[in-house]
Order: sequence, then C-alpha cells, then structure tokens
Amino acid sequence: DNVISFQDVMPTLAELTGAKIPKNIDGISMVNAFLGRTQERQHKYLYWDYGHCRNRYDQAVRMGKWKGIRLGKRENIQLYDLETDIGEEKDLAKEHPEIVMEIEKLMKEAYVPNKRYPIGIKYTGSPIWKKDEQK
Repeated sequence: DNVISFQDVMPTLAELTGAKIPKNIDGISMVNAFLGRTQERQHKYLYWDYGHCRNRYDQAVRMGKWKGIRLGKRENIQLYDLETDIGEEKDLAKEHPEIVMEIEKLMKEAYVPNKRYPIGIKYTGSPIWKKDEQK
C-alpha cells in the first residue's frame, strides 16, 4: 500500500547495507514496508515532469490515491483516482476541483527551473552529455 519511486532505492539500499543515508535527498528508506512493518515516513506526493526542451512540456503528481496529469504547459489538469481507475480512463477533474487546485499548487512547488533545460525552447544542439567537439 506504500507509494514508492526510484529516489527511494538509494536510501533503502543504504539502510539495508548499513551505509549512511545522505541528508537532503528526496528518497525515503522503504525497509519497513518491504519487511511488512508500518512505514512511518511516507511521501506527501511524487512529482514528474518531461519535455523541457521539447515541443510539449508535461507534468504529473501522485498524491495518495490521486494522480494529476497536465499534458502541455497551458492545458488543464486531468485527475484520476488510482484506487478505482488504475488505467486512468475516467477524468474526475470536474468532480474534484479542490484536489486539482492542490495538485496544481504542488506542480508549482516541485518545479525547479534550470537554464540548461528551458521550457518551451526546443534544444537543437548536440547531446548535452557530450563535450562540444574541438574544431
């Protein structure tokens, strides 16, 4: 019943191996959940975004049973109840405007601007992980 994400792998493995868990990370050790114990610490929400340097910028938030998705920077947020609709087929945004407003607030809170990945400006250079070739 616990919502976990990739950022939880490192602190979970660190706890299992006895390594020190770094401070100021987004992940939470999920050892208790994996051992069938009560998971005291849980994520308030999970956030994803994609498409900073592409034609369309998308965002998603998972908050408890709710998942909000925005497909395009200026588009409306779609809302799904993942307890009853794991396939995300019935958009409940109109029925739950207060949840949509909370998810929109979380999207603004979680977004971290980065000059290397501007939203809405399509990247046309070489792969950013490679150094520019010397001429």
